Amino acid sequence: MAIPDYAAKLATSAERFEAWEGPTLIGLVAVYCNDPARARAFVTSVSVLPGRRRAGLGRGLIEAAIVHVRGLGFARLALCVDRSATAIGLYRRLGFIEEGAAGEAMQFSLDLGTP
Repeated sequence: MAIPDYAAKLATSAERFEAWEGPTLIGLVAVYCNDPARARAFVTSVSVLPGRRRAGLGRGLIEAAIVHVRGLGFARLALCVDRSATAIGLYRRLGFIEEGAAGEAMQFSLDLGTP
């Protein structure tokens, strides 16, 4: 999918948590909350500009997403990440548990408990 098409899909179909520095978007977490049973929401994008990484920005955006998704009544929050990603440690510190792997992708989920 081309970047403009993906951006349009996120704008219309995902809950977005954004960090801005003036007119510049410096961080984004996008979550699909479209499961009618509210069993699982899915993090489709975690992006932080390279110069702003390792400063807690991604953590803050993910934490905001967790609070939001829990408030919507979802049981779990899931994501996939490349096994070489440095963010794996962050996801584990936030309580995400590895549920499986396929090739280079690892699947994690977070039990959101009762809101």
